[in-house]
Amino acid sequence: MFIMKNQLLKYIFLIFGILCCFSVIAAENLRPDLNGLRIKSPSSGSIYLIDEGRIRGIPSGQTYNNLFRDWKGIVSDINMNSIASGPSLSEGAILAKSHNHAGVYLIDNGMKRGISSHQAMDKYHFSWEQIRSVDQILLDIIPNGPGL
Repeated sequence: MFIMKNQLLKYIFLIFGILCCFSVIAAENLRPDLNGLRIKSPSSGSIYLIDEGRIRGIPSGQTYNNLFRDWKGIVSDINMNSIASGPSLSEGAILAKSHNHAGVYLIDNGMKRGISSHQAMDKYHFSWEQIRSVDQILLDIIPNGPGL
């Protein structure tokens, strides 16, 4: 009986060690230093955004045009497989602000994410011209997400 418990403990520690290793490996794939970078897949031509250190798909040209100034500055020579994957931007994601307030938000995947500064707008290459003015009550009902 003691030997079985001892073996069981060894297996538990082994599994725990493996899980810890996977979490460290996943954390190493986050690249917050690349936030705001737009990249193009050399194989498929799809466009992605690095956000929160993760690569996020941009689902369509319309969604891209809703958010970004132009198609310039997209990088195509980066090793995309070395960056952790995140959820794709939602189809129809937009930039929005209230009629009464200056704060700008990225509306994406059911959340509003505050854009903290002009520098953040520039870093992400977001378009000032694409910001949509909406009633504050609409922004108030959208849950907050992490800021940019």
